[in-house]
Amino acid sequence: MKIKKHRLEKKILFFSHDIKYQKEDLDYKLYSNLKDKINIDFSAASKSFEYYFKFSGYRKKKSNIIWCNNFYELKSLILNYDFLILSSVDGIRDIIKFSNRIGVKTIILEKYLNYNYDKNLNADFVILKNKLSKKIFLEKSPNFSGKIEIISFLDAHNKKYKKIKIKRSKKALFFLSGDGNFDNWYLDNIKKINKVFKKLNYKLFFKRHHLNDKIKYKDISKNFKNIKFDNFVKNIFDYEVYITFFSNIYQELNLNFRPIIFVDREKFITSSEKRKLIPAILNKDNIQVQNFSITKYFKKFLKNNIKYFDDSSRISNYIFKKKLGFKFFGVDLGIEQLENFIRNKKHLKFKIDKKFTKYRKELLNFEGKKAEDITIKKIITFIELSKISKVNFFLLTFYKFLLIFEFLKIKLNKF
Repeated sequence: MKIKKHRLEKKILFFSHDIKYQKEDLDYKLYSNLKDKINIDFSAASKSFEYYFKFSGYRKKKSNIIWCNNFYELKSLILNYDFLILSSVDGIRDIIKFSNRIGVKTIILEKYLNYNYDKNLNADFVILKNKLSKKIFLEKSPNFSGKIEIISFLDAHNKKYKKIKIKRSKKALFFLSGDGNFDNWYLDNIKKINKVFKKLNYKLFFKRHHLNDKIKYKDISKNFKNIKFDNFVKNIFDYEVYITFFSNIYQELNLNFRPIIFVDREKFITSSEKRKLIPAILNKDNIQVQNFSITKYFKKFLKNNIKYFDDSSRISNYIFKKKLGFKFFGVDLGIEQLENFIRNKKHLKFKIDKKFTKYRKELLNFEGKKAEDITIKKIITFIELSKISKVNFFLLTFYKFLLIFEFLKIKLNKF
């Protein structure tokens, strides 16, 4: 790892690790714009870092990136800086803890429109996308003592969400979950949904989850002649219907003035062995902004079975989001209602009213270049006003020895 010499007193490092398909340059673009204004270096997790990090590393190399192959290299690098910028709220707790110990000030930026947060993140400055993010962040990090600003997320810096009329294309897009959900119930109900759309002369397409294993798709595709895997980013306006069992992608759709159809949501978020206990959802089948409801049957089920679900289960996460006031623009259907709903074109019968405008504003404060400009200004202001905490020489030496020990452990684990 080759480290640049710095002209300024304050040394700043931007570390990038959580990379998704077709969004590889979000971090680097922000870094490039920051570099025009402050002296900053850019480091990224290499492909080999994935073994330790469980997140996608960079695949496309750039000449001015400081590459880190493991935690030892990353921590050794951080020792040379005063500020560390991280563009993720997930998988960074150990980095934040280490930085705090050695007096490096940390800045966290939200990158994507999901809500996966580490617990106990005591960073110095955090930029989040909305009030819901802040609620979750503080719920997961109750002892947080830094500063929080609600602005935007990095993926929205490159976008200007558009209000474009839905095309009557006879095409439907289904959002798949992670392949850990592909049990018999999941696959059987995808077949039922496929049958409904085929009967109505619609083509059904599937959006793959970014963490899915490609082999699993081969297993699914054997069952369908018309299955295709489309990329959400490029083709969002080409579809007439947007459907899923349950996925946070609904917020991306809602920001683009598109409603989501949830099918058998309560059954999906229940564990596979308990799904037969959940009756079909019979809700009002009109598209609107609404809270995530829990039917009386599901309430009874939860009361009798909540002891079976740990904090990481789909049900626990869902209840947590409901408690914090999550909403959606769309409709909740049982699979038995789907055919009539689409046949009667109810997926096209909705209004963009004041209630929707207010809800959309709750999802995102700023987007596009304005979001990026405000983010950059806030980062620079924080750095300029912050005093550097000099670390005791003996303490720093102690941590260097610990890192050598960690490096030896990494090498031994390879054998």
